[in-house]
Amino acid sequence: MSVLAVPNIEQYCRKELIHVAYGLSKDFCLNGYRLGCLLSPWNEEMIDAVRSIAVFTWISSTTEAMALRLLSEPKTVDHFMRTNQKRLAQSYMVAATVLREHGIPFIPAQGGHFLWMDLRQFFPEHLAQAAKAGERGPEYVLWHAMLEEGVLLNPGEMFTESQVTNEDHGQWPRR
Repeated sequence: MSVLAVPNIEQYCRKELIHVAYGLSKDFCLNGYRLGCLLSPWNEEMIDAVRSIAVFTWISSTTEAMALRLLSEPKTVDHFMRTNQKRLAQSYMVAATVLREHGIPFIPAQGGHFLWMDLRQFFPEHLAQAAKAGERGPEYVLWHAMLEEGVLLNPGEMFTESQVTNEDHGQWPRR
């Protein structure tokens, strides 16, 4: 349900402060297309300000044609969504099984295609030493070493990972 559909929303907050940004990135696996919209039905000043710079953010005609074709066919959208959800669930089950088998702590996914895991136990000593010698932590050094080998895992520090740890115990939950 969208926040825009909440009945009597004004009893909870000032309606003009509600803005909804939506992109096709997550729902349609179209991260590189950078296609989305901004809704702010109760704040015309906000929309006018964004509209004044919109000319610099136009999408290509190719992207527009592809999106129009995709979204114009409800059966295609339904099929894509069902297939994507099934594949995401299968991929998640494989990842969660491997993490459990190797005793890697992780926070179970609640939806989408993201999974938080704690790889600190795998920091080789030489990475910890390299981190101490420089300005970056071992997580960054490990991320960079993996990236050089063609493996991309986003380090938790990019997402303020301390907010997802178990606050009561100061550590990640074992799953």
